[in-house]
Amino acid sequence: MTEVHFARATDLSRMIYSAAPFQRLGAMKDILGHVPHDSGLRRILTDPSLLKEPPRPDNRLNIAKAASAYTKKFFGVSIVTYIKQVKEGAVNEEFVILRACPVAAPVREPRAPQRSPITSTTSSLSEKAECTLLRTCR
Repeated sequence: MTEVHFARATDLSRMIYSAAPFQRLGAMKDILGHVPHDSGLRRILTDPSLLKEPPRPDNRLNIAKAASAYTKKFFGVSIVTYIKQVKEGAVNEEFVILRACPVAAPVREPRAPQRSPITSTTSSLSEKAECTLLRTCR
């Protein structure tokens, strides 16, 4: 690939990460909106060297890996498959987005404390104690 290719990939990455965190998904959606008519963008997003590149020390992804993560989350496919689907006009817009965090277990009702049933041992103990008291009293 040429210097222009990698310069544009770097510019696209900067564009994503210069946006506020809550605006990055919208910026990625805008970029992917140009995929149908921008062959240079399609080449950047499907570039194998960019897709295999490890994350930077600051854990930021390049544009190809960030786009792939986006399409996996929102469409359930890699960026390569997404671009093929866009070209064919067969993008699955109804993909169920999985939750990012695990679902909490349902809260159970607290158990009532276990109480032993009243038995005759209690009454027999008190009778024994009463007998003992009566003997000592006599």
